[in-house]
Amino acid sequence: MSVKSLTAAALRDAMAKLLAGTSQRTDGKLTWHNVYTEAGIPRATAARAKDVITEWQEAVRTRSQSDAQPLPSEQTQRLKEELDQRTQEAAATHQALRETIRIMANQIQALSLAVEQKDATIANLRAEVAAVAGNKVVPMKAPRHR
Repeated sequence: MSVKSLTAAALRDAMAKLLAGTSQRTDGKLTWHNVYTEAGIPRATAARAKDVITEWQEAVRTRSQSDAQPLPSEQTQRLKEELDQRTQEAAATHQALRETIRIMANQIQALSLAVEQKDATIANLRAEVAAVAGNKVVPMKAPRHR
């Protein structure tokens, strides 16, 4: 047997282990790196086995297609119902938050008006004090301590 055929046989054996889920040297992921690592063959040597690489790619593609089976109709229906329920809950939450924002905006507006009225009252009182005192500040005497 030639080195090339021994390499191909080792790679095919490693492919079979990985596809069966019985890898011994790797984490079991379906990658080309794991194939040549599982086979114990250097990357450069494995890269020359073009026909084995093509077989590996086809095996992984076939495996991926068989794994992508549609969900049973009961499960699909249950998931649709759950999605509808969560969509309704989200809409209700959204509406409640909008109402809360509206209430808070009204409260902010009312508080802003109260602050404006307070500022106007303070300004009026200052004007009255200034008019009564003739723009003079009369200091208060500090109380004596005994």
